[in-house]
Amino acid sequence: MASSFKPGAGQASPGSGSARSTPRNRAEPCAMQRSDSSRSVQSIGATNEQKHRDRDNIKVSVRIRPLSEKERGRGDKAVWATDGSGGVGTTNSSSGRLDVKYAYDIVFDASTANEQVFETVGRSTIEPVISGVSGTIFAYGVTSSGKTHTMMGTAADPGLVPRAIQAPFEHIGQ
Repeated sequence: MASSFKPGAGQASPGSGSARSTPRNRAEPCAMQRSDSSRSVQSIGATNEQKHRDRDNIKVSVRIRPLSEKERGRGDKAVWATDGSGGVGTTNSSSGRLDVKYAYDIVFDASTANEQVFETVGRSTIEPVISGVSGTIFAYGVTSSGKTHTMMGTAADPGLVPRAIQAPFEHIGQ
């Protein structure tokens, strides 16, 4: 079964659980082909419900970076915000109204600690690894968007990588 994707068409509403993050006014063409003909060993003999659940193993999470000390010192204002249900958008500086532009599976606001990010995103990826199932977490974003802070953290608030390395040892110790 092949499907094509057109920017702006069929966009998800905020918090709908869709990982699609296409901006509403995006003009560049994009096509995506998906083939359901390939089967893994796990999907052979699986029910339709199991197959559907297996397709939902990819989750897209976003973390809104708080302003840095330098930005706060300059008097900069936060532009990006979340609606609390998976929507992310820009805030109107005059009205303070949030214009939701994207929908994600999980959104962390600027006050979220690395521990909460790990417990929400990392632990569910690491636990199957202990049983031999592969898992991947990666950070993607522009310079200064908070990738290193989220993945590596600080001594006071370790990021996903140190916590992911520690988790299997905690499991073994139980």
